[in-house]
Amino acid sequence: MLAAASSCSLRYEHQIKDLEAHLTGDVSNSRTIHNFFQEVLVGLHQSRQHAGAALNATVPHISRNLNDTGVLELLREELPFV
Repeated sequence: MLAAASSCSLRYEHQIKDLEAHLTGDVSNSRTIHNFFQEVLVGLHQSRQHAGAALNATVPHISRNLNDTGVLELLREELPFV
């Protein structure tokens, strides 16, 4: 009876150690995933800032250039060729 209880206790102890090892690995994996998502969020935030800067600076510049091109085209059509 004592030998059976001891054997059962030893088996449970091994199972607990295995569970601890798996949990340690799972916690490590979840930290890795968390860090990866943090990096992705930082990258998305930076991309959003760059897109905002482009929208506020580059797009108006392109619009002005297109307007200038339109004016030049109009002048080319209306002015006499010399």
